[in-house]
Amino acid sequence: MRPRGPGVRGRVDRGVDLLCSYPAGQMMDRFGRRVVAVPSLLVIGVAFLALPIADDLVSLVAVAVLLGIGNGLGNGVIMTLGADTAPPRTRAEFLAAWRLMHDSGMFAGPFAVGAVAALSLAAGALTVGGLAMLGAAVMYRYIPRYSAWPRRTLQPASASEKAAHTTTPS
Repeated sequence: MRPRGPGVRGRVDRGVDLLCSYPAGQMMDRFGRRVVAVPSLLVIGVAFLALPIADDLVSLVAVAVLLGIGNGLGNGVIMTLGADTAPPRTRAEFLAAWRLMHDSGMFAGPFAVGAVAALSLAAGALTVGGLAMLGAAVMYRYIPRYSAWPRRTLQPASASEKAAHTTTPS
């Protein structure tokens, strides 16, 4: 493959990712978190499983498009799930710990996959693809089919909320 191949793959991947982000957020709010999380990981898994057989620019761009779609669908789903499950009284502390765990995985993951890829690049891609498929199964099992957040009906404002938003003419 020519040296321009990885650069083209990166640009295509990021462009498709960006195009999928907004619709994914709308789908999460309308249909629930599972509807986005599971397909995102399935698409990423399929893309990584196909990566070892991508031997020319066209097939590499096709894998990049799949990765962009999967990543774009999954943009924000982990932090959204954290916000959904955070206890109201300790929301900041919970989300800080949630983010710490997320970032720890983002830090350690490449080292673990790199150790496998040191044996074989195909083994690294197949490992990530298999883990994505496993992740999809776990997300399917543990994410509720529909989240009650955000609320679908407006709640009446309390007296203190009404007073806080009332202005008196001067």
